[in-house]
Amino acid sequence: MKLGWAFAWRSLMAAELIYTLPGLGNMLNMGRELNDMSQVGAVIRSGLLWMDGASRTRTRTLGA
Repeated sequence: MKLGWAFAWRSLMAAELIYTLPGLGNMLNMGRELNDMSQVGAVIRSGLLWMDGASRTRTRTLGA
């Protein structure tokens, strides 16, 4: 299950980088280009928190 979420997250980031819309993928790329590690860390932390929340919600919903 966690592997599926990780793959979905990477796909989302790749799609945002292709279209360069203002989103998490674009923020991650801009932080990398500008060597702003605080921005890169903030995007990664927000992604991890989102995945954790989604995983907990799904676990509660499915009753597993």
